[in-house]
Amino acid sequence: MYNGNDIALVILPGGQEEGDNIKYAKRNKDPNVPAADERLYISGWGATAGGPQSDILLGTVVNYLLLKSSDG
Repeated sequence: MYNGNDIALVILPGGQEEGDNIKYAKRNKDPNVPAADERLYISGWGATAGGPQSDILLGTVVNYLLLKSSDG
């Protein structure tokens, strides 16, 4: 089910214009977004706990932690 949040990362040899079905992902430049403790949805096919890479898309919800530059 499409919910308006689906994205894909594709590396092309040349440029691609935006259209009805292709939109560029834009970097956030607002330092107030996301807000501290805001819930973020993350997903991927990476390895879990040192095991093999997943064959299915995994996802979870995490809280955004605001770190100061002195936190490293």
